[in-house]
Amino acid sequence: MVADPAADRPGSGRPAAMSAAKASDYLVCEIPAQYNPPYSLAFPVIVVDSPLLQCSLAVDGSIVLEEVPQGEFLFVAALPRRFGACIRIVTANYLSEFAVEAKQIATRIRNELKNEEAKVKESLREQFSDKAGV
Repeated sequence: MVADPAADRPGSGRPAAMSAAKASDYLVCEIPAQYNPPYSLAFPVIVVDSPLLQCSLAVDGSIVLEEVPQGEFLFVAALPRRFGACIRIVTANYLSEFAVEAKQIATRIRNELKNEEAKVKESLREQFSDKAGV
């Protein structure tokens, strides 16, 4: 892998991506030392107050630039271990709509995991009642 000397300069986006990845890594990996949840999820987001351009190739090979309200990319870093995250970038103008979408997704995930949550709660009740001698 060849390092890009300009990658960490202001405006490159890498510092923001690294911060988002580190925050996600902390939420997913460090909290179990304080609290041991059965699942830990993090959805890193970067909000930009500028136009967001998406670049793609057309069928004929020409470059197509399109202004979009949000996008995502895969980011990999060593934090100190290798870590990857899919980071969402959202424009400030789209932030309210994104927040509604994110809340809907979180609610859907929580509903889909309700049965697992009930099993974990029951297991913890049994575990603690056994230790208490109940």
